[in-house]
Amino acid sequence: MLIDVAKKKIPATRQHVKLNSPLLLAAAMALPLALHAGSYTNNFDTSLGAGTLLGNAAYDSATASLRLTENLGSQSGAFVLGDLDPGKAINSFNATFALILGPGSGNAADGASFNFGTPATTAFGEDGPNSPHMLTVSFDIYDNVGGENKIQLRINGAQIADSSTTPDKTGISTAVVVHYDAAGLDVSYNNIAIFTDVQTPGFTPAAGDTFAFGARTGGETALQRVDTIAITTTTVPEPTTALLAFAGLGVLGIRRRRP
Repeated sequence: MLIDVAKKKIPATRQHVKLNSPLLLAAAMALPLALHAGSYTNNFDTSLGAGTLLGNAAYDSATASLRLTENLGSQSGAFVLGDLDPGKAINSFNATFALILGPGSGNAADGASFNFGTPATTAFGEDGPNSPHMLTVSFDIYDNVGGENKIQLRINGAQIADSSTTPDKTGISTAVVVHYDAAGLDVSYNNIAIFTDVQTPGFTPAAGDTFAFGARTGGETALQRVDTIAITTTTVPEPTTALLAFAGLGVLGIRRRRP
């Protein structure tokens, strides 16, 4: 619907659409609430890129992938990415990667994790760093007689959601997608939705949070790797950015009077 602002002449060189007009209010509501920000993409053909290796993690040139653990006992390895959005908190991210767990010993163990939160400083395994500010997707492949060998969600070290899906541990490269936004956390594994819009009470992204991958072995073992990582984020816009955007709408609402 067009707004007719020409019915009444205004003794000036411009005519104005009031900032409370339906047109501008609709436009304001359509303003993006986030700004595209950081990204990390690597297929590991040549190197790890920006990040920190912890524990037994290493670049595996033979398979051109990130190796978190070798098929040896009592290993623990992690890879922590750099801060993709320095000084800013994110309000959403999308992460895709290939997870390769196994081959391993007769009852391959223990699993791997994808994490977002306070940067880890020591290696960790399938349960994540268990720090007080951490979002973890756990890919547990070892059953400790409690049915733990499933894909799980953990917040600040505590499990908040379980699934009936046991990750592959035969060495098959499996696609994983993790998406986080205001609606919650989504996880798909092998192109199957495992979790959808799971709320994350007790976790709110903060400036300085980073992404990390980790895995471990124990008495039972497994070669555990990650490949083809692609992560993108959006950040919370600064107040000045939002004000400038709204001011721009005000300019759009000004039309010069036609002769």
